[in-house]
Amino acid sequence: MKRRIISILAVCCLMVSMMPAAFATGGNDLQAQIDNTAAGGTVTLTGNVTISTPLTINKAITLDGNGNTLTYDQSGEAIKITTNDNVVIEDMILNAEASNGQGISLYSSSPKVEVNGVTMNVDARGISFKQDGYATNAHLALDNTKIYNSRITDGDYEHKTVIGDTRGISLFDVKSSVIDINNSEIYGFGYTINLAGTLVDGIRDYDGTTVNVTDSKLMGWTAFNVWSSDTTFNITNSYLKGINNSNGPTDGFATIVVNDDIYGYGWGSTKANMFYITGGTITNYRSGSASEQLFRVDDEGITEVNFEIYGRDQHVKIIDGTGDSSSVFYSGYLMTPDGWINYMTQRVHGEGACEVTGYNGQTLPFIPA
Repeated sequence: MKRRIISILAVCCLMVSMMPAAFATGGNDLQAQIDNTAAGGTVTLTGNVTISTPLTINKAITLDGNGNTLTYDQSGEAIKITTNDNVVIEDMILNAEASNGQGISLYSSSPKVEVNGVTMNVDARGISFKQDGYATNAHLALDNTKIYNSRITDGDYEHKTVIGDTRGISLFDVKSSVIDINNSEIYGFGYTINLAGTLVDGIRDYDGTTVNVTDSKLMGWTAFNVWSSDTTFNITNSYLKGINNSNGPTDGFATIVVNDDIYGYGWGSTKANMFYITGGTITNYRSGSASEQLFRVDDEGITEVNFEIYGRDQHVKIIDGTGDSSSVFYSGYLMTPDGWINYMTQRVHGEGACEVTGYNGQTLPFIPA
């Protein structure tokens, strides 16, 4: 019997040795725990942790906050991800509230990152692509995650936001990738989701990248600030709100901003940005004199917008809360008025799927008069 028990124990020990390690930590040795955990393993916080040096994750790993708080008390990013392998960050509060405090930065060429059940309070940026060159075939997925700008100290994100270059999610030089935002909130940033990159022949080509926003809420100076081309936006049953607290004469903005060929490089032959907006709400608010409109498209030829009913009868609700809009869409930068109207007619579809409410209940047309 004793020999049999010893044999069973030996088998159990062998099985345990083959499993990815799961370390628990609650002190100042978090980076060491990450470094000493085998690829595919889990590091679990057992208490609140404060760090003064960014954590570097260079392999597949799960960083499980276990409901605790990770605080980074310096400038820059709290977490640097340098691997193309799958990384999961979950179940924590992540604070990076010092000047220029940032949450997670992605430095690899094809990152695969899940952020689940995380609340971030950051000064400047939530999640940023910072790789050298292009990030291709990347996948960033947020589920049940909140990214808040900590400069809004009273938490009134419905009516306040930072004006200027702060970013909830910052995409840069991204190609052929997927960004999934599900059941999440991003509040208080100048650019809630920003798409930018290196100009090549005057174009920032995202090469078929898809941004999916589902059952989520985006509120800031703008929900989307788009400098890319060839990008698809699937926005489903979500709430988008543009907020402007500025009196600056050049600080007018909009809930959705698509810059298109704003500088006249000639994008007419490039692939379109495609918006598919299904159900949900697009609205705006301002407390200062700078305007906040609804949907800005700056030039012709590369943006197409499609509205669809969600479920059986939930229309897209478009509500002008500022009185600044003479129509749902505006700008047509560098275009003649007739050219802009023709653009709208050809490239915007599904007006019947929308319920449009002008300021104080007034009528608001889709196309400029």
